[in-house]
Amino acid sequence: LADHPVRPKVEQALKECELSSSKPSTDGFDKSPIPAALQCAGAVYRFTSSCALDSVVLGGTVWADEQHLLGDLVYSTYTNDDFDNMAQTYIGPTGGGCGYFKPNMTTASGCTRGDYRLQNTDGFVWVKTSE
Repeated sequence: LADHPVRPKVEQALKECELSSSKPSTDGFDKSPIPAALQCAGAVYRFTSSCALDSVVLGGTVWADEQHLLGDLVYSTYTNDDFDNMAQTYIGPTGGGCGYFKPNMTTASGCTRGDYRLQNTDGFVWVKTSE
């Protein structure tokens, strides 16, 4: 938020929420290396370092491959250019905008365009071992 005028209100609201984070319980789970591939019920599954599926083959049909991942978690950030493009794409039948404009978004708050993927850095997953 840098020096954005709404910053004090956002900071105050966050303080009032008393947000805290903690790791979830791993009771009933065992730590296991990410398998190179799994076979289950006639299908073959392969995982990426982000734990997305980059290979799912079932009955001769390819449901996922390296260019078409399943479960790929991506957090995307946008700039004013992205919203301008969206507004031009969905200008509407009357020529009016559909509310996609975010004027001064990039210059006022320093936004940058990026895609950020979850990464499994230790090479392990938690596998449920009990009901």
